[in-house]
Amino acid sequence: MARRGTLVMGTAGGPKENVAFDFSDDEWVLLERFAARVDELMDSAAVRAVFDGGVSIAWDHQTGWKPVDKSRLPSKDDLNAFLGYLRPIILETEPWSFQRAMTIIGRCGPRSAWKAIRDRYNGARYERMFSVSVTLPAGADDPSVLVLNARDTLRLWINAFGYHEDTDKVAMFERFFRDGFPTPDHVRGFAIEMLIEKAIAAIDLREVIGMFQAGPGASCVLARRSPSVRPMS
Repeated sequence: MARRGTLVMGTAGGPKENVAFDFSDDEWVLLERFAARVDELMDSAAVRAVFDGGVSIAWDHQTGWKPVDKSRLPSKDDLNAFLGYLRPIILETEPWSFQRAMTIIGRCGPRSAWKAIRDRYNGARYERMFSVSVTLPAGADDPSVLVLNARDTLRLWINAFGYHEDTDKVAMFERFFRDGFPTPDHVRGFAIEMLIEKAIAAIDLREVIGMFQAGPGASCVLARRSPSVRPMS
């Protein structure tokens, strides 16, 4: 069933505006199925275990990077389940992915709100907070620099240790593990933090879709908070 009407939209502290929307039958089906996937993610025990784990990555100016507290890392089973719930959301080839839903929603509403959600999802927000990189000695094969909190590194990690077991990418990471930092746990910790960012962005977008589901006349204030169960530290 196609949806059309008007919402009152705005960003926190900013002006509100009436925004017309008009989704085709196919678009509305996609948005509802994306929302259902996010609901499944939010209701899972795995997401609570990953969010509540609160991965701790710390640096001391005298001793350098501290080992990751493994007791706070999610178990392998919880992480695999979390990745399973995220798969239909974050893989662009999936029929009801975040990217497809965001493209439809992006035609409506204040663009600044969509930028905040997109920046969180694609890792731009996390990359702006800080940068942690490791450089191999001169003469090393490319890539010789690994930025741990970068979206490209997350993509490599997913292909090496997440949805795939690409042996070439596993070997690439192992080149950086030889000197004690980073360890596999450090890289896994940063990857988990960036996956949590993606999950939070998906939850934000699902809340927006909920306002469209509520129908004409509903009021939506965007980018006002993170609806996560575990705030970013």
